[in-house]
Amino acid sequence: MPVPKVLLCHRIRLFGECLAKALNETASLHCSVVAPQDIFSRLAQLEGGSVQLLLWDPMISTEHSFVLEDLVERFPACKVMLLVSEAATEQLVDLAHHGSQGCIGEDVLFDELCSAIQVVLSGQSYCSPQLANVLFAQLGMLDRHHQMLDRHHHWSKYVDDACLTAREREILRLITLEQLGNKQIARRLHVSLYTVKNHVHNIIEKLGVEDRHQAAQVARSRRLVIEAHR
Repeated sequence: MPVPKVLLCHRIRLFGECLAKALNETASLHCSVVAPQDIFSRLAQLEGGSVQLLLWDPMISTEHSFVLEDLVERFPACKVMLLVSEAATEQLVDLAHHGSQGCIGEDVLFDELCSAIQVVLSGQSYCSPQLANVLFAQLGMLDRHHQMLDRHHHWSKYVDDACLTAREREILRLITLEQLGNKQIARRLHVSLYTVKNHVHNIIEKLGVEDRHQAAQVARSRRLVIEAHR
């Protein structure tokens, strides 16, 4: 049986190298470390299922949700497990939205990490109990926030804001305020043209309009995008 191949991308190089060494020696894995700036080119070279799992530190980038969304979209055959630090727990709901198969805290025991990796490699999802508790607490706070907005007659504005992902709002802003085309947006955000077209299609669908021009009109009328102060 072939040994599963794992890529590990962590903001602390020494931590990543030590963890990869431990996984290779005790968990029957072939784990290698990849630098954050090389993650997309490295995965592209190994596209086609030769890498089964990416262990990803979401704190590598301040735009972690955008990066994670692109990873999941561009490499669907590669499963993603998040190594979540205490600082990243504030964004758990946002991170969970983007389709990773596993989520585990950096403070867990090594044996728990090994077990979680095997669960994800088998095709199941995994969330460590500590993070599950944090996630449910954040969802409860969001639910109470929704109820408060409804009582104050601001529900429609909340729906307008929440129906678009962070990446979709960014693309809508570039369409509305800078009148950029798909190719220009792809270059600006360092993503593929296919990814941009997919996001634009979703924006049009969610706003219930016919094309990107109507989407821009709706964005202005509902104030879904705000021009930055110079």
